[in-house]
Order: sequence, then structure tokens, then C-alpha cells
Amino acid sequence: MSYLTSVRIPVFLICLTAIFFCLLFFISNIFTVKTINLEGVNDLYGIRQTKGQNLILLNIKSVKENLYKLNPTFSELTITKKYPSTLQIVVKLSQKIALLRVDRGYYTLTSQGKVLSRTRSEKLDNGLTVISYYQNFNYDDYHVGDIIDQTDILTALLLLLELRKMNFVISRLDINGPDMLVFRTSENQEIKASSEKKLEEQLIDLKNLIVKIKVENINYKSIDLRFNKPVIKIR
Repeated sequence: MSYLTSVRIPVFLICLTAIFFCLLFFISNIFTVKTINLEGVNDLYGIRQTKGQNLILLNIKSVKENLYKLNPTFSELTITKKYPSTLQIVVKLSQKIALLRVDRGYYTLTSQGKVLSRTRSEKLDNGLTVISYYQNFNYDDYHVGDIIDQTDILTALLLLLELRKMNFVISRLDINGPDMLVFRTSENQEIKASSEKKLEEQLIDLKNLIVKIKVENINYKSIDLRFNKPVIKIR
């Protein structure tokens, strides 16, 4: 091998390596996250950590898991890569439905039992149903983002959601036991239900009764859905 040939090979390799790293730098710079577009909220905790990262290599699943941990009040996050350098994030907020009275405070809950906030203030959101539970929770038993998974509470919350869809205004909910969920309306009426009976059956019974009540113009005091046949008390 001649001297010129032996010199050309290292020079060629050096040039090739230089071109490779220049190309890598160019691609890395082009596909770096520079813009984050948010829909549904103005800001997200932890979102700034994604700026400057490589969009191609960015793990969307990992980003979502981290954002859910840092933003527990969100019910859904959709993250889309828009090349060359943009992240599109759509956020849906969890909807609060009730206030659970606990020792020296309240939890704001979703219909799935997620704790959205905690407060010791007596200035409450008048649009939310206040729940009294037969077992008093300590204020620090649950934190924001935790799920209260007691069957009777979850059943009561789901039924509360359905009642709201049926235009009932429930001012108070007393959970006196698994078989005694008492929904008190703004018109001083009661709807009694149970977490030990299938929710679907109770909803069907209630909807059928409401049709009858409207057709016959019945002024009722209470509806009890806990039995095989619902019981209605007239004023």
C-alpha cells in the first residue's frame, strides 16, 4: 500500500465521521421539541421537562404517566407528535360531582370516587351534593388524586350522576350503610337505594316510576328502590 493510499483512508474516515455527526446534530436540532400547544388548560405541571427533548425519541406513554402523576385532577390526556418540533396536548378535566364530609373538612369527588381537592373551609360550592358517610374519614386518609374505592360510596356517586342526568337536584346524600343510600332532593323528597342491589335494576325501576309519576301527576314523598318492587310514598 502506497503512502498516499494509507493517508487517504484515515482522512476519508475522518470526513465520513464528521459528516455523520453534523447530520446527527442537524437532525437532532430540527426534531427538538420547541413548541407545546395546550387545549383545555393554560398550563400543566411537568410539561416544561419535555422541551428540548428529541421528538422522534420521545416516549409518549412515559410522558403521559408523569403528567397524570403531577396533574391528578385531569381525567384524560391526549398527546400527539407534530413534526418537526411540536407537541399537541389535549386535556379533559375531571368533573366534580359531590363533597364528602370528613373529619374537620371535605373532599371534592368525581363520579369515579377520585379526590380532586380537599378543604377545611365551610364555604362550600352550592352546586355540589354534600355526602355524609356513616364512617367518618380522617382528613389525611386520602389525598388529591387518590380513589375512594368503598363500594357503597362508588355506587352512590354513580347513581348521583344518573339522577343529575334525569334533572334531579340532589342537595344531600346520606350513606347510612351499604343498604341505605338516601338522596334528598331540593324539593324535600327522598330516593332510597342500595349498593347491594344491581345499579342497573334500580335505575330501570326509577325511570319507570318517574314516567308513571309524571303521567299520573303524583305528589310523592319518597321512592325506595331497594326491594324487588320499588315502594313509593305519597304525600
